[in-house]
Amino acid sequence: MKLKKLSFWFSLVVMLALGANAIFLVMIQRSYNSVVVAQTHRQDAISLADMLKEDTEQLPASYVPTPAPGKRVT
Repeated sequence: MKLKKLSFWFSLVVMLALGANAIFLVMIQRSYNSVVVAQTHRQDAISLADMLKEDTEQLPASYVPTPAPGKRVT
């Protein structure tokens, strides 16, 4: 009888451990997916910044920005 009881409790502990591992695997997968999305957004932002830099470098060097309305250039 004691061996049966011990076997039951051991099996229960093993099942709980497997369930916890499954939950951790799901959490890790979700975290990984969010990191991939963040990297994609970061890469897009870097690409846009590079494009903006290239566009501003193509502006004429003698370009003088106009002042805000109501302000005088001194």
